[in-house]
Amino acid sequence: MPRPELVAVASTPEAVIAAVQGGADAVSIVPIGIGENPPIQGAFTMQSFNTSVAYCRVRGIKAYLELRAFPSDDEFEIYEKLIRLACRCGADAIAVADIGLGRLARQIAPDMPLHALGGMCIHDVSGVRFAAELGFSRL
Repeated sequence: MPRPELVAVASTPEAVIAAVQGGADAVSIVPIGIGENPPIQGAFTMQSFNTSVAYCRVRGIKAYLELRAFPSDDEFEIYEKLIRLACRCGADAIAVADIGLGRLARQIAPDMPLHALGGMCIHDVSGVRFAAELGFSRL
Protein backbone atom coordinates (compact mmCIF):
# COMPACT_ATOMS: atom_id res chain seq x y z
CA MET A 1 0.00 0.00 0.00
CA PRO A 2 1.42 3.41 -0.94
CA ARG A 3 2.37 5.76 1.83
CA PRO A 4 0.07 8.76 2.34
CA GLU A 5 1.28 11.94 0.72
CA LEU A 6 0.90 15.39 2.28
CA VAL A 7 0.08 17.71 -0.63
CA ALA A 8 0.02 21.46 -0.07
CA VAL A 9 -1.75 23.75 -2.52
CA ALA A 10 0.16 26.90 -3.46
CA SER A 11 -1.09 29.82 -5.55
CA THR A 12 2.00 32.04 -5.23
CA PRO A 13 5.74 31.38 -5.43
CA GLU A 14 6.03 32.34 -1.76
CA ALA A 15 3.41 29.73 -0.84
CA VAL A 16 5.47 27.07 -2.64
CA ILE A 17 8.48 27.92 -0.46
CA ALA A 18 6.34 27.88 2.69
CA ALA A 19 4.83 24.50 1.76
CA VAL A 20 8.24 22.93 1.18
CA GLN A 21 9.70 24.41 4.34
CA GLY A 22 6.58 23.32 6.24
CA GLY A 23 7.15 19.66 5.39
CA ALA A 24 4.91 18.96 2.40
CA ASP A 25 5.66 15.81 0.39
CA ALA A 26 4.28 17.50 -2.73
CA VAL A 27 3.11 20.93 -3.81
CA SER A 28 0.14 21.37 -6.10
CA ILE A 29 0.86 24.64 -7.88
CA VAL A 30 -2.20 26.63 -8.96
CA PRO A 31 -0.82 29.03 -11.58
CA ILE A 32 -3.11 31.96 -10.80
CA GLY A 33 -2.08 35.01 -12.78
CA ILE A 34 -0.28 33.39 -15.69
CA GLY A 35 -1.53 35.01 -18.86
CA GLU A 36 -3.18 37.92 -17.01
CA ASN A 37 -2.62 41.35 -18.47
CA PRO A 38 -1.70 43.28 -16.42
CA PRO A 39 -0.07 40.63 -14.22
CA ILE A 40 -1.55 40.03 -10.78
CA GLN A 41 0.87 41.20 -8.07
CA GLY A 42 2.53 38.23 -6.37
CA ALA A 43 1.00 35.67 -8.73
CA PHE A 44 2.88 33.27 -11.00
CA THR A 45 4.61 34.09 -14.23
CA MET A 46 5.90 31.42 -16.59
CA GLN A 47 9.39 31.98 -15.14
CA SER A 48 8.33 31.85 -11.49
CA PHE A 49 6.34 28.67 -12.18
CA ASN A 50 9.49 27.12 -13.66
CA THR A 51 11.56 28.32 -10.68
CA SER A 52 8.99 26.96 -8.21
CA VAL A 53 9.02 23.52 -9.81
CA ALA A 54 12.84 23.54 -9.73
CA TYR A 55 12.78 24.62 -6.06
CA CYS A 56 10.65 21.57 -5.26
CA ARG A 57 12.61 19.14 -7.42
CA VAL A 58 16.05 19.91 -5.96
CA ARG A 59 14.59 19.30 -2.48
CA GLY A 60 13.01 15.96 -3.39
CA ILE A 61 9.47 17.35 -3.23
CA LYS A 62 6.97 16.52 -5.97
CA ALA A 63 5.48 19.41 -7.93
CA TYR A 64 2.07 19.13 -9.57
CA LEU A 65 0.40 21.56 -11.97
CA GLU A 66 -3.15 22.09 -10.70
CA LEU A 67 -5.69 23.39 -13.22
CA ARG A 68 -8.96 24.15 -11.43
CA ALA A 69 -10.54 26.01 -14.35
CA PHE A 70 -13.42 25.07 -16.61
CA PRO A 71 -12.18 26.98 -19.68
CA SER A 72 -14.13 28.09 -22.71
CA ASP A 73 -12.86 27.09 -26.15
CA ASP A 74 -10.99 30.37 -26.63
CA GLU A 75 -9.08 29.89 -23.37
CA PHE A 76 -7.52 26.53 -24.21
CA GLU A 77 -4.41 28.11 -25.72
CA ILE A 78 -3.12 29.35 -22.35
CA TYR A 79 -3.80 25.93 -20.79
CA GLU A 80 -1.93 24.24 -23.62
CA LYS A 81 1.04 26.52 -22.86
CA LEU A 82 0.82 25.69 -19.15
CA ILE A 83 0.76 21.95 -19.79
CA ARG A 84 3.76 22.22 -22.11
CA LEU A 85 5.55 24.36 -19.51
CA ALA A 86 4.87 21.74 -16.82
CA CYS A 87 6.41 19.10 -19.07
CA ARG A 88 9.51 21.21 -19.80
CA CYS A 89 9.98 22.03 -16.10
CA GLY A 90 9.76 18.42 -15.01
CA ALA A 91 6.49 18.62 -13.06
CA ASP A 92 5.46 15.27 -11.60
CA ALA A 93 1.78 15.31 -12.59
CA ILE A 94 -1.07 17.43 -13.89
CA ALA A 95 -4.25 17.71 -11.82
CA VAL A 96 -7.43 18.91 -13.53
CA ALA A 97 -11.04 19.65 -12.64
CA ASP A 98 -12.25 19.66 -16.24
CA ILE A 99 -12.48 16.59 -18.46
CA GLY A 100 -11.58 18.67 -21.52
CA LEU A 101 -8.35 19.80 -19.86
CA GLY A 102 -7.69 16.19 -18.92
CA ARG A 103 -7.99 15.15 -22.56
CA LEU A 104 -5.79 18.06 -23.64
CA ALA A 105 -3.15 17.09 -21.07
CA ARG A 106 -3.28 13.46 -22.22
CA GLN A 107 -2.74 14.54 -25.87
CA ILE A 108 0.18 16.87 -25.05
CA ALA A 109 1.80 14.76 -22.35
CA PRO A 110 0.75 11.12 -22.81
CA ASP A 111 3.23 9.84 -20.21
CA MET A 112 2.58 12.50 -17.54
CA PRO A 113 0.52 11.23 -14.57
CA LEU A 114 -2.94 12.76 -14.58
CA HIS A 115 -4.93 13.48 -11.39
CA ALA A 116 -8.65 14.27 -11.17
CA LEU A 117 -9.59 17.09 -8.81
CA GLY A 118 -12.78 17.24 -6.77
CA GLY A 119 -14.36 19.51 -9.38
CA MET A 120 -14.81 16.46 -11.60
CA CYS A 121 -17.46 15.27 -9.11
CA ILE A 122 -16.46 11.62 -9.25
CA HIS A 123 -18.43 9.96 -6.47
CA ASP A 124 -18.99 6.33 -7.41
CA VAL A 125 -17.30 3.30 -8.96
CA SER A 126 -18.53 4.07 -12.48
CA GLY A 127 -16.90 7.51 -12.26
CA VAL A 128 -13.66 5.94 -11.07
CA ARG A 129 -13.72 3.49 -13.98
CA PHE A 130 -14.44 6.31 -16.44
CA ALA A 131 -11.50 8.33 -15.09
CA ALA A 132 -9.21 5.29 -15.25
CA GLU A 133 -10.19 4.67 -18.89
CA LEU A 134 -9.19 8.26 -19.68
CA GLY A 135 -5.79 7.71 -18.08
CA PHE A 136 -6.25 9.29 -14.66
CA SER A 137 -4.05 7.65 -12.03
CA ARG A 138 -5.31 9.52 -8.96
CA LEU A 139 -8.63 10.92 -7.80
